[in-house]
Amino acid sequence: MDKKLGDIVFAHMELMRTYWTEEMLQASVISYTDIETYKRENESAYTTICNRGLREKLLSHIERKHKTHTDKSLAELAKKFNTRSEFSRSERAAYNIAINRGILNSICAHMTRLQKESWSDQELQDLANQCESRQEFKNKYPSAHSISTKRNLLDVFFQNKKKLVIPFTKEEVLEIALKYQTRVDFQKNDGGAYNKALRDGFIKQACSHMSAAQKFRSDLPSTIYLLKIESKVHGQFVGYGITNDWDDRYRDHKNSLQKSGMSIFDIKTFEVSSGAIAKQIEDEIKQKYSVLGVEVRGFKTENCDIDSYPEIYNLVTSLVKKYE
Repeated sequence: MDKKLGDIVFAHMELMRTYWTEEMLQASVISYTDIETYKRENESAYTTICNRGLREKLLSHIERKHKTHTDKSLAELAKKFNTRSEFSRSERAAYNIAINRGILNSICAHMTRLQKESWSDQELQDLANQCESRQEFKNKYPSAHSISTKRNLLDVFFQNKKKLVIPFTKEEVLEIALKYQTRVDFQKNDGGAYNKALRDGFIKQACSHMSAAQKFRSDLPSTIYLLKIESKVHGQFVGYGITNDWDDRYRDHKNSLQKSGMSIFDIKTFEVSSGAIAKQIEDEIKQKYSVLGVEVRGFKTENCDIDSYPEIYNLVTSLVKKYE
């Protein structure tokens, strides 16, 4: 059954799928002895445990398999994968060790580098055809979804799939939002309620209890973005940043800039496999380029002169190739 259709059919029933009691979480971990297997097979439960601060209480009995990797063992491990993305998703700790030792390029030399920006419309269509909804497409293939959005292809891909919308009241959305500790988890698990808050302008109220420090996660795939911005007061300048959710961040920047009489006239995004890599690249931009001192929400320390754009673009391109 289609997930969204199922939501409507069972709308009168309690939505247990998005809320874990502590007893349910405890029951979910009993049969596991390997933390990595548990995380892979119970992503939602594991995220909930971490967000509620229950990791030590519920996961302390699980055997954590720590490996002391040599350069040789990292190289042998990397041979199991055909792409860096697969390597990063399946062996995150080993992948990060390889980055820190500066051997990632050498042990990944056999891998196929996915030239995401060169995907044809037909290749994107083939991936979209495997999904029943735009949200499923975004969750399964975030990079392909991002490219499809930039090419305005989503309406084409999903024109024959009925878009079912579950109506929410503001009170219902606020109640649902309380289940989550980050915007990312809220958007991922209850997209309908999240989008309602976003469209109706009370997303900040819905997420006011969430920890700002947790909004950006270093373990999730991320987007680095460069924006050319037009301002009557400041002229043209470059704004940049990193995010785990580009669609949400773009809407936020667009709406905020419009309210200040500014507009975005050019966009460039780069997909990377982890927030840690994105943060490292952003830090290198900040170290090399001075801010203009413009008081613009979202870009107070992430801005520079428009003439620096070609250099920044080339810098980010080279760093993405280096770390990915």
